Amino acid sequence: MYSTITLDDIGQDVNLKTMSYLDAIQNRNLGLTSKYHYHKFRSKKHLLNISKISLNEYGRYRSDGANKVDILGSLKHMRNLIKLDASFFNIHNQSDCTLLVESFPYLRHLRVLDLSRNEILPNGGEIIAQNLRYLPNLVELNIYENEDLNEGCLAIAQHLHHLPKLRVLNIDETISVGTDYLFQEITKCFERWPKTLHSLHIGNNYRICPVSLAENIHHLSNLRKLSLRELSLTDLVIDNLDSLGHLIELDLTQSNLSLLIDSLIRYFRNNGRQLQILKVEFCELWPTQMKRFVEHLHLLPHLTKLNISGNHINDEICQIIIDQLDNIYDLKYLYMQANDEEIDRRTIIQLRQKSRDRQIQLFL
Repeated sequence: MYSTITLDDIGQDVNLKTMSYLDAIQNRNLGLTSKYHYHKFRSKKHLLNISKISLNEYGRYRSDGANKVDILGSLKHMRNLIKLDASFFNIHNQSDCTLLVESFPYLRHLRVLDLSRNEILPNGGEIIAQNLRYLPNLVELNIYENEDLNEGCLAIAQHLHHLPKLRVLNIDETISVGTDYLFQEITKCFERWPKTLHSLHIGNNYRICPVSLAENIHHLSNLRKLSLRELSLTDLVIDNLDSLGHLIELDLTQSNLSLLIDSLIRYFRNNGRQLQILKVEFCELWPTQMKRFVEHLHLLPHLTKLNISGNHINDEICQIIIDQLDNIYDLKYLYMQANDEEIDRRTIIQLRQKSRDRQIQLFL
């Protein structure tokens, strides 16, 4: 009946009838303030019909006080819930996480759980980890941007084997500075992670130990998407990507690729034909390294999206890119924004014309 709602919808209309997002935001001050509204919200007749719910806007503006407790306590009645977006809902301390996980045994159909941007503390993460076994159908788990999760993130990593259907995991920005040993322990859990895992975001974890990543990445041989943003990588990490035979998307944004060009080209030779999306933006690739990089783009014939923004692309490199576009047969999107070098206006015109001829969307 009412498959998708937000808390703002409930606050505006006690019958749970949907309304426009704009109207919901404009009337956010109504919220779940009255006993009448809350009585309607917790009615099982209404809650059983909900398959998706988003709490993030509610948490952003009104997450403190008794209403948050009421909402978390009501989740157990949403027996048909498929997607729970509790990002930015201020689930922070141990008591918040305890209230949340009390609903897990009742959410057997849940497939997507988003707890990102909540500033969850380590003990809260441990509570969540211990109750993941109640979510056997979970397909996607997002806990990114919980910067102080630390030991809680490790606990979650150690319990992921309880999620046999997990396909997407995002743990970006969950380990704070000075806790590199935690990342090493997390990578040791790769061997026990579900073989169904197809997408992993594990970047933005500051000064991590890349050796442990290189030693254990082969356990994730079914990965199709991998993000290693803002990591201090080594040649060994790039070389060991060869073990990911199904990888089609690789994000190396803001990593130290200027020292790893030879390893990257070696990876292209071995696995370049399968890559469809490649992001190497803001990697401080100077003209010498950037030239070597673009000279080998012919090794990536099936790329559909290439992002090389924020590097040093001069006129000579741009000419090489123009020539290489004929070798990247499937390219649809090319990003070359925030370039730090001067490119001749005539070369830019040639690049635009070649992109139009090839029906490539160009972003400069």
